[in-house]
Amino acid sequence: MRSLIAFVCAPLALCSVLAHVAAAVTPQFQVHDIGSFGGSWTQVNDMNESGVVVGWSYNSASRSHAFSYTPATGMVDLDGNAFSSTANAINEHGQIVGGIDSHAFIYTPGSGLLDIGTPSAQLNQASALDINEAGQVVGSARPFFSSPERAWIYRNGVMTNIDTIGSSSSAEHISETGRVVGTLFLPGYPIGRAFAYEGAGPMRDLGTLGGQATGLSAMNGAGQAAGSSSTAGDAKYNIIMLDVDGSVRDLGNLGGFYSFSNDINEAGHIVGLSGTTGNARISAFLYDGTTMHELPSLGGQTEAKAINNLDQVVGYSYVNGVRDAFYFDGTSMYDLNDLVPAGFPVHLEQATQINDAGYIVAQGSTADGGGMRSFLFTPVPEPAGIALAFGAGVTCLCRHRARRRQ
Repeated sequence: MRSLIAFVCAPLALCSVLAHVAAAVTPQFQVHDIGSFGGSWTQVNDMNESGVVVGWSYNSASRSHAFSYTPATGMVDLDGNAFSSTANAINEHGQIVGGIDSHAFIYTPGSGLLDIGTPSAQLNQASALDINEAGQVVGSARPFFSSPERAWIYRNGVMTNIDTIGSSSSAEHISETGRVVGTLFLPGYPIGRAFAYEGAGPMRDLGTLGGQATGLSAMNGAGQAAGSSSTAGDAKYNIIMLDVDGSVRDLGNLGGFYSFSNDINEAGHIVGLSGTTGNARISAFLYDGTTMHELPSLGGQTEAKAINNLDQVVGYSYVNGVRDAFYFDGTSMYDLNDLVPAGFPVHLEQATQINDAGYIVAQGSTADGGGMRSFLFTPVPEPAGIALAFGAGVTCLCRHRARRRQ
């Protein structure tokens, strides 16, 4: 029996050693310049788990064009000869949504771009803001260069205005359950509030924590949404979560006067920024489902912009007037400017996207300060020598456990 135990435990012990070695090694990335269409600015708005990046880039005439990007394809112009366009979101099927010449669109790989129009003749300027895996799309529309905006949903080939209670609204996120959340302005009330729409019936004003404002910034597939709300007398802003059952939970903050969320993963873990006690500093936080934790810092103020399902986080630190993009691997925080090749032409100011494969999108200003460039970081595989040193059996066991964690 001792020999069997030794045979089983030895690989487990070696896996533990391997994990500690991996955690101690500074991460390495290959850095890809996403490029531009000849203009001064490239903006990334979303990235899926396959690492397809979407956004918009100026051409030489300073008109924005929607694009998709992978290192293999390079930057692909999605709109051809349109005057202007933006790509705002992508799902795991590679379907991309956005706006093109005042109309909303869906781009499907193999089929191309479909103009899905506007909700009505009056609401004749529309943009799509999110899409779920079922191909349901949400966005906002308004009269041409006028107001008010109206939230809409597109499903089964039909675009429908879902605003039944507001003077203005925008549908910004849709979950796999079909829940829609966004921003609502009530008649005679100039401050935005969050709403939820459950796929039928009227949209629901989610209220506040006693103050005037509420906003939701992100939603996961299950329909949990993260945001912030002001308390009585607008004394402070606390982090909130709209839960699956429709209830709104007050998650508090790090002790300061205000806090804002930026992203939520499938486990309901939330990241953003919060003032600490006495507003001594502004810090990035990670809410793990139970507790709000202050993340490490590169010095100065920090803000967490995105989180993946492994609780890896990206964002920026602000020190002495300079912003530095960071990557937090769950244990240590790294300045992405320290992980780029020597002579890298741009100072990276913030990281805005991270997927479960560890792909990171970061942005930095051009040398003259007049433009913005975007970059895709892809992890460099672990050196082969480490895996070989522990043998194929251990490698297989560790991979199996990694798949179970996901």
